[in-house]
Amino acid sequence: MSETIEPINKHELAIVSSRWQDALEEMRNARWPEQTLAEWLEHAQTALKELDAERKELTSPLDKQMKATNKVFREAMQPLEDFKALAKDKLAELALERDNALRAARETLVANTSAEASVQALATLTQETTPTAGLRTSYKWVPIVVDAQSIPREYLKVNDELLEEMGKLNAKHDYIHPIPGVRWERVAVVSSSGRRK
Repeated sequence: MSETIEPINKHELAIVSSRWQDALEEMRNARWPEQTLAEWLEHAQTALKELDAERKELTSPLDKQMKATNKVFREAMQPLEDFKALAKDKLAELALERDNALRAARETLVANTSAEASVQALATLTQETTPTAGLRTSYKWVPIVVDAQSIPREYLKVNDELLEEMGKLNAKHDYIHPIPGVRWERVAVVSSSGRRK
């Protein structure tokens, strides 16, 4: 049984949005004192929490229904997804076998070892190059790292997550250990929990 969804008061939301848009423009074009900024930040955070709570109250029934629907369809679709994945894997194996057979047949023709071998190679080429209806096969090279230290620098990627974690761990310190190729910049991050009670 579906729950009744309360209508959204678009007029009220438009008024709230317009007021904060005006405040945004005023703040953008003026230099407010720190205390004024802090107070307005608290007001903004409180208004955001109130609007978000109202949004969740309206969307919660929809979210529950969507999750339940997705769960039912996900369970029904899983065997199809598994079948599709396995079929593609097996087709890829067959494609590689065909590719290897074609390569061997071409090499036999080039070598021209005997008339019988050439005839067999031509038969293989004719048979293996016949496309299967509805299928399109492409090839790609997949990298497998066997010696990371030998990989050229241009193929290496900076570990952004590790650098960010190091920055967080040293956030309370005035100094952070230097890393070659990295310039650390100390920035301020301001947070507000909303209007104080």
